[in-house]
Amino acid sequence: MEMFVSHSEFLDNVLGKNSDLKEEIMRLFLTFCQHWPDIMERSHLPVLFASYTAMVNRCDRVILLLLKMYESRADVTKFYDFKPFLWGKAAASHYSVRSNIENALWRQPKMSDVLDILQEHVVRSTIIKYPFKDNLDINMEDNVDQKDEDCYDLKFLLLIFSQLLAPEQQVQTYKFSRSGALSLTVVALSSQSTEVRHAACHILSRFRFHLEGRQTGKDNPLWIRYIDAVCKGTSVLPDFKLNHFAAIYLAKMAMVLTQPTHVMYLPLSQHLTAKSSLDFSTVPELYTFLHSPDVNFKEHRRFTLELLRDGLRTEKDFSDFVRSMAFKLISELYVSCLSDSDTKLLILDVFASLCKIPLAVRVLCDHHSFISQLTCDLESILSSFTKDNAEIVFISKILQILLYVVKVYHEKSSAFLIFMMLEQLLSSELFGLLPKIDEKVFYEVMYLTYDKCPEFYSKSVIDKLLKNSDDSFCKYVTEYGCKFVDIKTLNQDDPKYYLKLLVIKTLS
Repeated sequence: MEMFVSHSEFLDNVLGKNSDLKEEIMRLFLTFCQHWPDIMERSHLPVLFASYTAMVNRCDRVILLLLKMYESRADVTKFYDFKPFLWGKAAASHYSVRSNIENALWRQPKMSDVLDILQEHVVRSTIIKYPFKDNLDINMEDNVDQKDEDCYDLKFLLLIFSQLLAPEQQVQTYKFSRSGALSLTVVALSSQSTEVRHAACHILSRFRFHLEGRQTGKDNPLWIRYIDAVCKGTSVLPDFKLNHFAAIYLAKMAMVLTQPTHVMYLPLSQHLTAKSSLDFSTVPELYTFLHSPDVNFKEHRRFTLELLRDGLRTEKDFSDFVRSMAFKLISELYVSCLSDSDTKLLILDVFASLCKIPLAVRVLCDHHSFISQLTCDLESILSSFTKDNAEIVFISKILQILLYVVKVYHEKSSAFLIFMMLEQLLSSELFGLLPKIDEKVFYEVMYLTYDKCPEFYSKSVIDKLLKNSDDSFCKYVTEYGCKFVDIKTLNQDDPKYYLKLLVIKTLS
């Protein structure tokens, strides 16, 4: 172990960005500790904290498991001497990992030192990307992405927040809310794990305790009202669980209430104080903000549409979405003359979020003529084509929605409508202006549609495809056959990958 940690490249790699190499080094470190627990020493902890970034990725989960093992031997490693815990660059700087740590431990970190590590853009990303199926157990089997660098891990942070808000601590309540820690705590109330929600409730209880003990601060009553609103609204819900709309709404509200000059400060604070109890069973303030008479109505509308886009993650969310009449409201807004391009693009984003939920696709296609609505929209765009980039963005979003639909919905009449839309787009000038990524989506939708209804694809359609794509491989295969073509050798990153599969399939 001494040879391992003293290697000349060890610190440079483990203190660097998360990578496959760093993950493998940490897995080797973990293997050593699992087989020979006696080698765990106090001097290893600063390096582990400094290499940890508190994000949801495989490498950080390995480090978190290592920290848990060191905590289990706290009598040897003196684990709790490091409280309150710092991580990342702040830990590397505070513990001076490249030198002796004895003097560093005398300088106990303050609450502000810990909360200053939180980055606002990562907090905002975590609010909408938090893996709601996660729990507080630390294991290697978690299905997380190595490349995810913008989502904090609440397994670790909820523990930190609880320590910072201990009754005996001197707490700067404004710092806790301003840093985004309160927002991260509230978003945990939407977790499917009971223990995560209980941990969040415990932290909110401690935060309120410190708010009541705070003697100064003009905003103190507002934050007490906020905590009370969250607690009262959650207490009437099954299992004390917020839907994702309410969790994101409250988390964003907590961030806005720290910025009195923010355009959403007044409407959100009015909503918070106007009612004795707030309803979090559906989409909060949907109609109020969607059809706001305020001079800043565009910002209010954007706030609500972003809430709908980010909050649609499960079938339960879709159920709450339908009960709120949200689909009817945004569909009417989409075709309204009062809707500008930005609003329409956001509504298409909401539709895309809906189509990621299989139940939503079936309901919308069966009962709301969703494909017909998209068909009319595409016809309108193609008929008013002016080689504008905005129109290409609209096409891109519609193609992405169609891809989500064809992966789930197998009704033949809808497949025919989608086929007709693709043929229209193929015949238009706009097709040649599509970016490569959208071109690939187009061909993938065509390939999946052919899989379900091959009879739609006549020789004339294939010929038109080959002419517009101008792909030498497809022309060669069409002329000489595909008997000796191995599909496995095709490059899946090629924008025309699905076109090649489609041509091969028609010739087979």
